[in-house]
Amino acid sequence: MEHMSTNLAIIFDFDGTMVNLFACYDLTRTTKSLSLASEKYGIHFDCRLDPFDIFTEISKHILPGNKRETAYLEAHAILTQAELEAVKTCEPLCGMEEVFPRLCAQYRVGIATNNSEECVRHFLSGHFPELDLPIVGRVGTAPERMKPNSWPLKTAAKQMGSHPDTILFIGDTSTDQLCAQRAGCAFLGIAPSPSKHEDMLNFLPKNHIVENYYEIPRKIELFTERPVAFRRKSTSRP
Repeated sequence: MEHMSTNLAIIFDFDGTMVNLFACYDLTRTTKSLSLASEKYGIHFDCRLDPFDIFTEISKHILPGNKRETAYLEAHAILTQAELEAVKTCEPLCGMEEVFPRLCAQYRVGIATNNSEECVRHFLSGHFPELDLPIVGRVGTAPERMKPNSWPLKTAAKQMGSHPDTILFIGDTSTDQLCAQRAGCAFLGIAPSPSKHEDMLNFLPKNHIVENYYEIPRKIELFTERPVAFRRKSTSRP
């Protein structure tokens, strides 16, 4: 692999890309806590919603200012607690324990996620204690910076001293793909299940998708050979 550019940097998403964070964790208590907390601000948060939707509900019902920031921070704390509990229940995705350390030894690697930095660091300390990677996580006072906003990816790139042209972002959702597009980075999708693979085909070409970590090194080779191809706009079915 001597032909690879030494400038190449790889940034990973976290939940769905490195682990399935809430696969074995019941979020019922979390959504109830968010609902109770939001009532103080006159917000009815439907417990059937995704917990991360709380930030949208807060921004819709509370004008910018100290009150909104306080509500954001309270929601962020509840979600962070759930993440820290959930991360203890999950394992790295298939092939990650073998492949990820090799990638970190060969390239600059970072993480850009909508999860809390504390959660990601807890995961790394438990499974890859030898690694000290730059991590850009959710900002409690500014959830509008979460993906698909390009801020997490651009901030991680800046911390790594990398230009978007030299970055391959690996994620598992259309939100990740849009974030990469907005940041001017190449994107590789990881789809560890048939249903996720089928969904990903709605916005990515088949050859821009891997099913596990074992397939990533070969895709990196293709990226270094044809980087522009990995920056094409998302595809969609008629």
